[in-house]
Amino acid sequence: MVDMNSITEVTYKISDHMRGIVRPEEANRIILGIFTIKWINDTKERFGWHITGNYSWDDIRVHNDGVKGFLMYAARGLEEDNYILKGIFTDYLFERLQDVDDAAVWMVINNIDRLDLNDNEVAASFVEWYIKQSNTWGNIMTESQFTSPDIISQLLVELVDVKSKQSLCDICSGVGGTAVEAVKMNPSLMVYGQEINKNAFYLSKINLLLHGHYDFRIELGDVIKAPALVENGMLINYDAVVSDLPFNVFKWGYETAAADKYGRFKYGVTPSMSSDWVFIQHVIAVTKETGIAAVVTSRGSLAKTTDEKIRAGIVEDDIIEAVIDLPHKLYEGTSIPVSIIVFNKNKPAERRNKVLMIDASNEFIANNRRTNTLSDEQKQKLLSVFRNGEEIEKYSSFIDVAEIKKNGYKLGTINYLKINALAVKMKNAVKLKDVTKSIFRGAQINSKEIDELQKAPDADYYLLNVGNIQDGQIDMSSMVKIALKSQRWASFYLLEPGDVVISARGSSIKTAVIDEGMPPTIVAGNLVCIRVNRKKVNPYYLKIFLDSPVGHTLLEGVQTGSVIKVLNPKNIEEIPVPLIDIDKQKELADAFISAKQRYIDIVTRAEQEFEATLTNIYQKMGVE
Repeated sequence: MVDMNSITEVTYKISDHMRGIVRPEEANRIILGIFTIKWINDTKERFGWHITGNYSWDDIRVHNDGVKGFLMYAARGLEEDNYILKGIFTDYLFERLQDVDDAAVWMVINNIDRLDLNDNEVAASFVEWYIKQSNTWGNIMTESQFTSPDIISQLLVELVDVKSKQSLCDICSGVGGTAVEAVKMNPSLMVYGQEINKNAFYLSKINLLLHGHYDFRIELGDVIKAPALVENGMLINYDAVVSDLPFNVFKWGYETAAADKYGRFKYGVTPSMSSDWVFIQHVIAVTKETGIAAVVTSRGSLAKTTDEKIRAGIVEDDIIEAVIDLPHKLYEGTSIPVSIIVFNKNKPAERRNKVLMIDASNEFIANNRRTNTLSDEQKQKLLSVFRNGEEIEKYSSFIDVAEIKKNGYKLGTINYLKINALAVKMKNAVKLKDVTKSIFRGAQINSKEIDELQKAPDADYYLLNVGNIQDGQIDMSSMVKIALKSQRWASFYLLEPGDVVISARGSSIKTAVIDEGMPPTIVAGNLVCIRVNRKKVNPYYLKIFLDSPVGHTLLEGVQTGSVIKVLNPKNIEEIPVPLIDIDKQKELADAFISAKQRYIDIVTRAEQEFEATLTNIYQKMGVE
């Protein structure tokens, strides 16, 4: 292992010297640029670099006058003589070269001159360190946004069995971390990729080169709007395709996709669909008929209602081999939960018409104070389960395509490994929709409209928001009175005694029951109303169940959304509920209400006693 201390100390020293002249990331790009020129010279014989003019490293070291101009001259010469280097220096690494002083440039040259960069490990270790450090150089260091965690890259290349492949494409290649992991395992691999960010695009090429790999074709551009990996008017197909998909891309190019000349989107595109399924359809289109693909997607996209048609087509085509839920907080700067979908157009016979669901979300170790990762043991367990098709209780199971269809083509493992398991154990389980009259979301109303409706002379209706529910009870004192926005509101959003309301957004789930005697109240859009059939289910019995650990697990399983969790009324309908005799339900509900009231009374008395004691203490201290 290379000792990076001496190199990093020099890098910090030089970067500090440039402080105030250029930004930290720009200073470090200049250092990486000079390092790369030295590496090209040191590896000239090994890689056959063309250095035809008088711009070798030896020429640079002795060029005392105008060193910055000569360095740029050398960079241009290298780019002209070696096509693979085009733009790396002039369009990226040396963009701010002219802004630093000669002393700083000489400091870099003199310190890098001491290094033997013909040693593969030195160059590879430096660029890996450089990319990891990008997260500490400020938000402007845009390359850091296009970096995948090591564990993600490792899992992707292992899942597609890269050792046995001849070609691999990363459709959103970022800084090339996944491609580098792939060539470490298979040095003869031909690597392809496309990246939309210019800086990340150039850094990915440098990353591969400094790892000693030059069999690659990385293109710059938008893979959806302008796919660049094309030959003879056709998209290139690959043995393996991987991608750590970008989260929540809003302007992904619906118009372009709808008229795609390559026929990539056979499962459909709509303006409201998740960008994940646009990228996934591109992945499927460029995977060979004998190929395999693995992509990282946001957990929310696995169950989003607007994507159901697309998921249905892909599931019915039986090309999904596995869905793997991963732990939270794997990424710097976001806690969005993610999953990996493995696509295989040539699934083994024993895996056809089924999908292997793996829930690895609870198996992780701390990586640092901000992020998690998988231990080597946890990673190997996941890979072993996938490769061998092992079924482990609460961890992995094969789910029939027919079962996925019954669940609205939802692909989150929680729907099958947890929810189905809970439903099987549940006595007399029925779907919630079978014991309710209707389930609906409240009125969508913004704060400005609330202010206006409060001032209306006929503001006779209370408005129930999620914030008015505290500890399972409705706090009338915090509610406002409004007028009806339209008469339709009285038909659609007026609450009735026995309704159960539940928070529609956010990770914290709140529930409450509308009791007899509640004044006329409109339910707001951040709540979902469950109008129960009181001949079949007691409202408080249902609330008790939804508030239970099992109920919370079921509700979490039907939530959608990557950043903000959302409960969709249609999804809530499918929750299983243990149904017992209605009289027994009332008995349990009455016991709950009685116990809850005793609890409140005890807490209230305890608070009063505490306040009295505290007042007495203050009096004796003379500080009342």
